[in-house]
Amino acid sequence: MQRQVTRVLVATTTVVVAIGVVAVPSSLAARGSGPRTSPLVGTIQRLHLDAFGVPTTAAAKSADSDEVALLRTPQGSVRLNGAAVDGIADGTTVRANLITDDASRLVNQPLTGLAAVDPTAGASVSGVDVLSPPRPDVVSNVTTASAAATIPTQHEVTVVLATWAGLPRDSMSSASLAALVDGSVSSYWATVTHDQISFHTTARYGWITTSTHACSGGDAGTNSFNFWNEVKSKVGFVEAPGRHLVVYFPRTSECGGSAGLATVGSGADSGGLSWTNGYPIRGVVGHELGHNLSLGHSDELRCTSSGRTLVDSSIGSCVKRGYWDLGDIMGISWNNQGYLSAAHQERLGVLPDGASLTLSSSTRVELSPVAGNTGLRAVQFTTAGATYVVEYRGAVGLDSWLSTAPGWGDPGVTVHRVFDYSSMSSSDAARLPSRDTYLLDGNPATNDDDLGQMKTVLPNGSWVSFAGAHGGVRVASIGGGHAYVDIDVNGSLSRGSRGTSSASHAFASLTRGSVAMVHGAAVAPAVLSWNLVGAQSSINVNAATVAAGSRSAVTGLSTGWGRWRENRWTVIGTNSSGRQVKTVAKAYGSVLNDSRRAGSRFHGRWLSVRDRSAIGKREHTTKHRGASVSIRVKARGFGIIATKTKFRGRMKVYINGHFRGTIDLWSSRARTRQVVWTRMFSTSRWRTIKLVCMGTHGRAKVGVDGFVLLT
Repeated sequence: MQRQVTRVLVATTTVVVAIGVVAVPSSLAARGSGPRTSPLVGTIQRLHLDAFGVPTTAAAKSADSDEVALLRTPQGSVRLNGAAVDGIADGTTVRANLITDDASRLVNQPLTGLAAVDPTAGASVSGVDVLSPPRPDVVSNVTTASAAATIPTQHEVTVVLATWAGLPRDSMSSASLAALVDGSVSSYWATVTHDQISFHTTARYGWITTSTHACSGGDAGTNSFNFWNEVKSKVGFVEAPGRHLVVYFPRTSECGGSAGLATVGSGADSGGLSWTNGYPIRGVVGHELGHNLSLGHSDELRCTSSGRTLVDSSIGSCVKRGYWDLGDIMGISWNNQGYLSAAHQERLGVLPDGASLTLSSSTRVELSPVAGNTGLRAVQFTTAGATYVVEYRGAVGLDSWLSTAPGWGDPGVTVHRVFDYSSMSSSDAARLPSRDTYLLDGNPATNDDDLGQMKTVLPNGSWVSFAGAHGGVRVASIGGGHAYVDIDVNGSLSRGSRGTSSASHAFASLTRGSVAMVHGAAVAPAVLSWNLVGAQSSINVNAATVAAGSRSAVTGLSTGWGRWRENRWTVIGTNSSGRQVKTVAKAYGSVLNDSRRAGSRFHGRWLSVRDRSAIGKREHTTKHRGASVSIRVKARGFGIIATKTKFRGRMKVYINGHFRGTIDLWSSRARTRQVVWTRMFSTSRWRTIKLVCMGTHGRAKVGVDGFVLLT
C-alpha cells in the first residue's frame, strides 16, 4: 500500500481560513482618465495550489511559484495578481480597486489550466486601501503560539464523504475514515505534542452529493470555500475553536494532482476545514489537520552562490523548496510520518520543560533523539543576527524509519533556520512564510533533487559554518543514543581566524548502496565530507571537488579481504573570496564474508547457499524467526552486506546488546551485494554486532552476505 502511494506521490495544498469579511458595496466604475476600476471589499487570503504531476516536478519548481492570493467576500472569492498585495498580511480587510468595469462579475470565477497555479494570474489591481488589520483569532501568520494551558486536549472532528455529478463513489466508508482519525492520526498528534493535542470523531456522514466541485478546472482556491459551505449546510457543521471538518471525495484529476487542502488556523486551539482527494491515509489527513492547528509546511532552504549549493547564506541567496523537509508530517511524508520538528513544536507551544535550550555562549551539548520524548532535544542559538535550531534525529520511535528509508532521511543532526520577520522586507516575508519551517541542507554536495537522494544531516567530525562564518556547528560524535555537538556562537571554537581561510579535516563515512568488484577488490559505497572555515568563507562547502590525480573516487572505499586497505583522497574548494584551499583524507577499508571462518557466529537454523554473485560466492540465509548472526569487530564504521529481493523480509540490528534499528531487505527487483545498513562511530573500538531474523509475514527469508569496515 505504501509503495503504491509512493509511486503516485503528490503534495498537499493549504488555504487560509476566511472569517469576518466586510460587506461588498455595489460595483462602481471609476470616472476620469486611466483604466476603469471597480472597488471590492474583503479579506486577503493566500494559499498554495500545487499542480504536482510527479515528485520530481515538485522538486524542480521554484518554491514561491505555487502561492496565490485571493480576496474573500461574503459572496465568494476573487483571485488577485499576487504582486498587487505583497506585504499585506492574511486576514487584513481591504478595499481592492480591481481594473474592471464590474468587480462582482469576477466573484467565484475559476481560473483554468496553468493560470490556476500562476501567482501572477487573476484580477489586476490598481490600488489597495487597508480598512482594518487582521483579527488575532483568525489570521494564519501569528508569531506567538497559544499557551499550552489553553490547548484543548481533544479536538472534535466531523468526517463526511462527498461526491458530485460525474464523480462516482468509491469503496470508502465513513466508519473507515473515522477510524483513521481516531486511530493513527490522533495517536501521531498526541505523541508529538506530548498528549496535549489529540482528535476524536464526534459525527460522521456517509455519501452526500454536492452541486459544487471542490476544484473545478484545477482552481481549488476559488471553488473550495463554496464546496465547504455546501457541505457544512448539508450536515449542520458549525465552525468553532477545536472543531474540524474533514471531507473525503474519490480521487479526481480536477484537483490537478493535489492530495488535500486545509484552512490554516491561528494556533493550537484552532479548528478548521479540510478535504482529501482520495487519500485516506495518515500522511495526508494528519497533514491537513496540522494546517488547521496553524502549522505551515516543512520546507528545505536551498541557498546558492555562483551556481554552487551552500548550507546557509543571506536571505536573498536562498529560496524555499516547499515540502522538501521529509522529517515530519508537514513535509512530503505520505509514507513516513517522522516526529514533528522542534521548530513546529515551538510554534504550537507544546515543548515540555527541559526539552529546549537557548545558548548565548559556545559550548558542547548532549542531544537526545527528538522522537525519544526525554532529555534535551533542541538547542537554539543566534549569531550575527541569524537564528538556528539544532536537533538530533535518531532512528527511534516515530523516526525509526530513518534507518530503513535511504534518500528519504537519515539519522543524524539537522539544523533549521528561524527568521526575524521584524527585520525582513515584505517581499522576503511573503516568499518565506513564518508558519513554515526551513531545514538547511547539511550536505550540499549530494543531489537532493529527487526522492531517494535526500541527505541533509550534518557530516560527523567537521565544522559547518553559519551566518557568514560568525558561528558554526560540529557533530563531535554520535553514540549511546545521543549526539554530542559543538556549537560555536561567537567564533571561539571553530577553526580559522578572521581574515583567513582554511580547510577542515576531510571525513569518510560508509553509506548504503552497491558494492562493486574491481580487479578482485571490493569497493564499498562511501561519502567524503569536508568544509571551508574562516571569516572569509561565507559558508561551508561539503564534499567539494575531487582533485585530479586522486587515488580513488570519493564515492568508493577500496577494501581488503580480511585486512585493511588504505584509501587517500585529495579535495579542493574555493571560498567566497575566491581563494582555493585543500585537504587530504585517509581511511582504511576491510571486507569480511559471512563465513564462520571470518568470525561470524550463527544461532538457530541457517543455510549456506552457493551464490556466484555474492561477496564470498556463498550466502547464509534463514526463514526462522529469532535466528541470529553476530560478529565482533574493531572499527569506526560498520556496514552490513546483503541481497534484496521482493521476497526478502526484515532483520533487527543490535550493537553491544542494544537495539539500533531494523533492516528491510525488500526490493522490487533483485539486488545483490548491497550495503543495506551502516553505522559510524566517533572512535574505533571493539563492538559486537548482532542481526536477528524477524520472520516477516509472507516474506520471512533474510540473508547475510558479508560486512564492510572503515577505520
